[in-house]
Amino acid sequence: MGKVIFGLLIAVIVWLLFFAKRKQKLQNKQTKSSTTSHATPSAELEQIVTCSRCGVNIPQSEAAQLTDSRFVCVNPAQCQPR
Repeated sequence: MGKVIFGLLIAVIVWLLFFAKRKQKLQNKQTKSSTTSHATPSAELEQIVTCSRCGVNIPQSEAAQLTDSRFVCVNPAQCQPR
């Protein structure tokens, strides 16, 4: 009978630790999401670069960087040389 009670006690402790850890993770996610929602807008903006072929300003994710630190349009069909 003592082993059964001991086993139940261990199961309850593990259950409490599991849910305490889960609650802590949820609180951390909520804190993290509220912190990022109040971040400055400039932290979310992407850098704008100028295409060296056509002169159009484009986001850096839509540009290809040449070896000499110049940027060009990724899609050559859209790039109209000046």
